[in-house]
Amino acid sequence: MKKIPTLCPACNSMLEITELRCPKCSTTIQGEFPINKLLSLSDEDSKFLLTFLRSRGNIKEVQERMSISYPTVKNRLDKLLITLGLFSESEGLKEKEETAPLSTKKKRFLKIRVTKGDKPQVNVTIPFSLVNWGINLASKLGKNTINVEGKEIPIDMDELNKAINDPEFTGKIVDVVEEEKGEHIEIEIV
Repeated sequence: MKKIPTLCPACNSMLEITELRCPKCSTTIQGEFPINKLLSLSDEDSKFLLTFLRSRGNIKEVQERMSISYPTVKNRLDKLLITLGLFSESEGLKEKEETAPLSTKKKRFLKIRVTKGDKPQVNVTIPFSLVNWGINLASKLGKNTINVEGKEIPIDMDELNKAINDPEFTGKIVDVVEEEKGEHIEIEIV
């Protein structure tokens, strides 16, 4: 099936439909009928929209079906919404600022310190982006438990991901003193 042209080949202006005809009885209707904005989408945008709808708006599923990153899905969705006139670029930029990942607002780190007596044994600082990557990888591999002293402890990866990406989720999350061994373990998000 041929795609309906939406732009004038001479001046690149938006075309209008001015006549409709019934192929069975040849009745014609004349007037000015606007072209549906969906018809003016590029093939790439149409494919993205269909994938988004088939995925019922699930961005992770769109990512997997199209083999593109989460930020790419979000950017293409924003572009599509602007193209369809569902919100303006300035609204899109404002929303992006409000929902921007923490990595673009303020870099966060996971700090792990272990001391024995007064001597530092371990002092590690890991960028949160790497922590997120590890959690996403574990989730994709189906790893939803951790082994602690031989016991498998279940982890809800979605809840962990939500908690880690919560901007209020900062400060010490572990502060343990093992008095017998003289060890102090601190884990904090800074």
